[in-house]
Amino acid sequence: MLPEGFDVAFDGIGELGFSRTWAAVGPHGHLSAFGFSAGVQRNASIALVGLWLAMIWWWNKSSAGRSASFYSITSLRKKHPDWFVADLGELFGMAKRGEIKPRVAERIALEAVADAHARIEQGGLEGKIVFLPNG
Repeated sequence: MLPEGFDVAFDGIGELGFSRTWAAVGPHGHLSAFGFSAGVQRNASIALVGLWLAMIWWWNKSSAGRSASFYSITSLRKKHPDWFVADLGELFGMAKRGEIKPRVAERIALEAVADAHARIEQGGLEGKIVFLPNG
């Protein structure tokens, strides 16, 4: 980190993570929040999640030079479905060419969705769970 803070910081954890990340943003930097996995893991209420989003909004309005935003892929996909399709095609192409290598934690039969949810709730996965339609 630069002594004056980061130009851009990303936070997908939420809760206190938002505050810690905001503290690391430099005087003209930007915080891009994109998730709240800490809240999901402990079943935070919708009201509490709303409070975190309000904090980000307040920081954005009250901080001269610094800014914050919440990125939602779902909202962006609804607003610009053609971008989503194009980006997804590019992403699959990169994977096929070996330019990126997704980290897979486990491969689970589609019938074992409940088991997958249990694994996600336990936390500590080193990658994503992939569902296999034919076991």
